Amino acid sequence: KRGVARVHHNTIVDYSRRSADCGGIETGFTDMQWARIDHNYIYNTLGHDLGKYGNRLYGIYFDFGSFTDDRIRGIADHNVVTNTQRPMTINNGTDVEVFNNVLIGSEGTPYSITNGVNQSGHSGLRYHIFNNILSHPIPNGTGGSLANARFTNNITDATIDYIAANPIFVGPKFTGAARKVTDFILLDNSTTRSRLIDKGNLTYYNEAGVSDIDPVTGNPDLGVYEWQTITELLEGTTLENIGINVFPNPVSDGWLTVGINGIALNTSIEVTLSDLCGRIVYEGNFNSVGMSQRLNIGTIQPGVYVISVSDSNTKIISNITVLN
Repeated sequence: KRGVARVHHNTIVDYSRRSADCGGIETGFTDMQWARIDHNYIYNTLGHDLGKYGNRLYGIYFDFGSFTDDRIRGIADHNVVTNTQRPMTINNGTDVEVFNNVLIGSEGTPYSITNGVNQSGHSGLRYHIFNNILSHPIPNGTGGSLANARFTNNITDATIDYIAANPIFVGPKFTGAARKVTDFILLDNSTTRSRLIDKGNLTYYNEAGVSDIDPVTGNPDLGVYEWQTITELLEGTTLENIGINVFPNPVSDGWLTVGINGIALNTSIEVTLSDLCGRIVYEGNFNSVGMSQRLNIGTIQPGVYVISVSDSNTKIISNITVLN
């Protein structure tokens, strides 16, 4: 199932597993079967500014697909990668989704996302790359190109120098030890309003390359964090921190309970479940007249979903797995 297997919420720093040709998170010659690489913070390959450690050092590295049909079938979303030679490299394969990442390379980085080896000539076949904040362009020439990929709503000039001159994040740090992934939450200013906030896209393409678009209210922001919401922060902000608890997780019997200890009585609570492409599969509301509310989600297909629980003051977003 799409997005059920995950590598998520890791901080990977000052790394290099080999002297060359390696990634902070790496797969090789594998059909990932739509496994999801998400919400990771990766920075400082040991070679990003020290040539003695080698080259071809990447943040996220999909190194070839299946031996039988070249399919990678991998998802990379909501990751922050900085201070690497190449934040993401995908070698020779098909079927990849890359969305809502912040991928900022070091000086000398040629591309934020590249197809390093293109020996079968797929050139990004059935890739969809959207809603990303990138420091460098995406290759569209011959050899190693991503000419067949779909690119939607990315920006490709968010270099360290650009960010210094045009602040778009609350306080990004590219040197030193005191770094937090939450430094990459969007600011609200004229630049972000014109380029990043409510500028996203929710188009999903199936493996046959056919688009499937569901109408939504508003558009997502580019990058990892939705502006003015708490969106599964890596620092440990959870539903429980503000008196909301969602259980069980995973859901196996079709019933989800929302605990609302700490929420004032008769407060209107709204709950939505969306799939990983932003399509709403459940929405409902109730008043906080007790300690909890049970919701029947028995008709929802198994998979990983984003749950949003909100009142008039707060909106909290997290993930749940539905087994049903």
